[in-house]
Amino acid sequence: MILPALYLYYWLAAEINWKKKLVHLSIATVFLAVFTLIWPMSVDMTNSSNRPYEGGSETNSALELAFGYNGTERLLGQTTGTGGAFPGMGSSSKKGSKSMTPPSGSKSKQPSGTKSSSKAPTPPSGSKKKSSSGTPPAKPSGSSKGGAPSMGGTKAAGGGAGTGGGGGGAFNIGTAGPFRLLQKELGPQISWLMLIAVFGVISSYAYFRSSKMKKWYALNAQRKDLWLWVGWLVPVAGFFSVASFFHPYYTIMIAPTMAVLAGVGIYTMIKQWREKSLWAMLLPLSILSTSILQAWYLTDYYPTLAWVLLIAGIVISIPLFVLPWIAIKLKNKRVWPIAALIIVMIAPTWWALTPTLAGSSDGIPSAGPSLLSSMGGGGGMGNSQVDSTLLNYVEKHQGKAEYLFATDDSSTAAPYIIKTGKAVMAMGGFNGTDKAITLAQFKKLVKEGKIKYYYSGGKTGGSNNEIVSWIKKHAKKVSLSNSSTQTNNSSSVIVASKMKSTKAPTGGQAPSGTVKPGSTKPGAAGTKSGGNPPSKPSGSTNGTAPSGTKPTGKKKLTKSQLKQTKKSNKSKTPSMGGGMGGPGQSGTLYDLSSIYK
Repeated sequence: MILPALYLYYWLAAEINWKKKLVHLSIATVFLAVFTLIWPMSVDMTNSSNRPYEGGSETNSALELAFGYNGTERLLGQTTGTGGAFPGMGSSSKKGSKSMTPPSGSKSKQPSGTKSSSKAPTPPSGSKKKSSSGTPPAKPSGSSKGGAPSMGGTKAAGGGAGTGGGGGGAFNIGTAGPFRLLQKELGPQISWLMLIAVFGVISSYAYFRSSKMKKWYALNAQRKDLWLWVGWLVPVAGFFSVASFFHPYYTIMIAPTMAVLAGVGIYTMIKQWREKSLWAMLLPLSILSTSILQAWYLTDYYPTLAWVLLIAGIVISIPLFVLPWIAIKLKNKRVWPIAALIIVMIAPTWWALTPTLAGSSDGIPSAGPSLLSSMGGGGGMGNSQVDSTLLNYVEKHQGKAEYLFATDDSSTAAPYIIKTGKAVMAMGGFNGTDKAITLAQFKKLVKEGKIKYYYSGGKTGGSNNEIVSWIKKHAKKVSLSNSSTQTNNSSSVIVASKMKSTKAPTGGQAPSGTVKPGSTKPGAAGTKSGGNPPSKPSGSTNGTAPSGTKPTGKKKLTKSQLKQTKKSNKSKTPSMGGGMGGPGQSGTLYDLSSIYK
């Protein structure tokens, strides 16, 4: 998107005739096209059986990925690529519907500009079905006005984006239009100094007009340089103002040009202010408008400080408006613009520091105070973590298998790869929708003993449903338990025999800890083979109802029991899974080794 700026700058700045400019630009364009296309064309010309699957594409084509999913679909809206639409994709055309991501537990509608696809992944935090964990879905933190749920409980009122990286605010890009970059969804990520940059363009273009230039649009070296950065800002900002599908952090492409235009503009506006020129009003106007905009951004997080910033901006703007036109001589007149700049730099500086202070390493990076409430951030899309019980079991029983286990997507596989350095197969690629392996190929790997286990993170809607159905039909479930309420061993592993299909709870997934035949109450984790049900429902240490059932109506726990429950919960290993659903999502491990015995 910065190519127009480069072409324009060369055309204006090169001190040669227009014919040579045209030749030079044509040659440069040819080389640019050749070296841009040589890699994707080489990939597409290589037989698909001799190279990895092109993740994110529909046709296993690098060119299709570049010009489709990462090309026109970014502008017009996603219809292919990952096989379906993510929650929050596209932009809302309805008033009062700024947030694109449905809150947890809410009913999600198909985003605008996308086609319905049966392969669409399950939304990370929302579902039309009831929760299968035995507890109702948590309400999103923040505003009830349609804003995305804020990560870590920080308020995000008025439709503002939660900036916890991934999850609720991952695709919250505001409403398409000329002022989208100033809206609360994107503004706090990039536009703190946008108004100063805009006023700075006007100021610097006027300031760099020399006395020898008879026409206002005449160019000198400084004005040519200015056109480079204006030519960068206009197409990039224009794209993000109308595009239907992008992550908020993509707007970092605006940062270099905005920094230059704001920096040069501040210099020229202060010069004009001190010289008492007709352009002197640009400095107080830029400070006042920027203070108002920044105070608006702060209202969702620091309402009191927002008022302080607004009042400070108004107060500091008054002398900036008045001083150039009165005959009072001040020894340190420069202190006023310096104080004004300090005021408008406080909020963006704090925002920029939040990822470092929070130790954030999000897959979808962002900045904002909500990161501090979750301290450490998540893993972006998925926020997966290693389950030690699962890891210990598969490492102990891996044997000569090439893969530790297979799973649906890379967000589930990645923590185990990082932890062990061993191979984990992500059958569906990045988010489980790639058609990277066929059922026949998977069967061959199982038959050769290269894959012994498959771990389901609890998601549905991926591109490998055929493989998953085959696994569930023929493989054995491995019941992994880490609860002290089960057997005498604190960490027991039971390989359950293959069961006939049973009715699943309303959440769409069988409860963790599948019961062996002979048990009187399916879903009661830890039931012994004799069929005696445990004293507490499945998956509950605090009296909550088991998955897919109503509460039993038992008495509330005493304070001592609650304390004991909290201690036991803290000592537990995080529940298996993650994937796109994040921690706490139930998962199931399947033993594939006995299928071909």
